[in-house]
This record gives sequence, structure tokens and C-alpha cells, in this order.
Amino acid sequence: MNTQTSSTYRMQSSVSHPMDVTRRAGNEITQQLLSDVSAQGISRSQLATRAKMDVIQLNRVLNGDRNTTLYLLGNVAAALGKELRVSFDGGHSLGVSF
Repeated sequence: MNTQTSSTYRMQSSVSHPMDVTRRAGNEITQQLLSDVSAQGISRSQLATRAKMDVIQLNRVLNGDRNTTLYLLGNVAAALGKELRVSFDGGHSLGVSF
């Protein structure tokens, strides 16, 4: 049985460049996805199959080895039974929820 959890991340930043905020948000999303993988007890190979990507690509996404799109992060979240929602409310504030 897949238990749904909900987490919301609110990123407030005093940095001058919006990319720093999105990079930090990507790291937060990745950490939550890794936590969900562990909690569900599935292998990366199983997750890759569910997310319709190869294991190498999944490892790059989860290890932060590449500039990952929200589309790919959303696919991984969906494969874990989650929905990724992102909101921007102006300035350097970014909200992410599962």
C-alpha cells in the first residue's frame, strides 16, 4: 500500500540571483524524493522503470549530477505516487509541495 505524504517547502531567499533559489529548491525536491524512495523500500532500478527512464538518467537526477527539469522531477514523483506542485509568488520566493 502506498502511503501519501504531503510536504511543503517554502524557499525564501536573500540572494540576488533567482537561479540560486531554484537550485536550492531542486536540491530540496531531490532530498524528498530520495527519502520517499527509502521509505517505500524500492530500488532505483524499479523506480526508473516506473518513471519510464533508464537507471543512469535517474541516478543523474537523484544525485544532482545534471540540471534537471521539473518535468523529470515530476515523472520521478509520479512514479512514487506523488504529485509535484511548484508555485512562484514573486520576488525570490518559491513553494514546492508533494
